[in-house]
Amino acid sequence: MAPRIMMDSPGAAAYTMTNIRALAQYGYMKNPVVYRAVKVISDTCAAIPLRVYGKDHHILQTHPLLDRILTPNPDQPKVTFMDSVISHWIIAGTNYLFASFPGQSTDLSSTPPTGLYVLPPYYVTPQIDYATSQITAYRYDYGRGFTDCPPWKVHPLTFFHPL
Repeated sequence: MAPRIMMDSPGAAAYTMTNIRALAQYGYMKNPVVYRAVKVISDTCAAIPLRVYGKDHHILQTHPLLDRILTPNPDQPKVTFMDSVISHWIIAGTNYLFASFPGQSTDLSSTPPTGLYVLPPYYVTPQIDYATSQITAYRYDYGRGFTDCPPWKVHPLTFFHPL
């Protein structure tokens, strides 16, 4: 067995926080190096021009997907939207794209993982499909209450993990 080294220092042991809000506060907002690194990555990714290709491999000038990404919602242009999506994704390791469908318009919004919870299959709610045992709803907590969303309205973005 390898020897273990223990450092004796005043104060409590420092562990990585599991609370995403606290991690973002201390590991991102109060750390200028990490803040700048995340900002450079997200700004660069947001500035990449998006292209949609047709079946014959030519660039399409108009497409519903391109329209939706260029104007994701009335409050954010594409660059601001992509910046928030990528920043939350880098900081928390996950992010959610939330699609709202009021009437005929479709809006996309970036939902950080601090306000969205997966409802497991055994959770008692009318949206559960016990036969498939898959995620059947997400609960979005917006501070004054919550709403349950079907899984087709929420797209999780996560990093690849081999284990």
